[in-house]
Amino acid sequence: MKTIICVNIIYKALIENWSLDEVNKEIKKHFGIYWSFTHLCQFLSGKEALKVLNSLEDDYLNDGLTKEKVKTILGFANSYCANALPNQTLSNGIKVKNFLNSNELEFKDKLESLLDRKLH
Repeated sequence: MKTIICVNIIYKALIENWSLDEVNKEIKKHFGIYWSFTHLCQFLSGKEALKVLNSLEDDYLNDGLTKEKVKTILGFANSYCANALPNQTLSNGIKVKNFLNSNELEFKDKLESLLDRKLH
């Protein structure tokens, strides 16, 4: 399931404090040389990812990922697509505009609470 693979890459990168090179290596392993972190976030801001999230059982657990963690990482991806560049979005995902000018610290706090540690 592409959505879960994408979420899992971001989740593991955060937990294991991967470098950008390590993240890109993992992305290319699963999706080929034409994918990047931005492509990952764009995919996670789309309809398919939202559909997968809504289909997960409330007690979903896979390799440390819960439904709440998946939801937070999708929010992070939407926020990234909404705010990575000034005056434009990186995706036309259905939720991206809801994240325009969202508080980056708010997502950092959510991610830190899910990971049970501080991010640098």
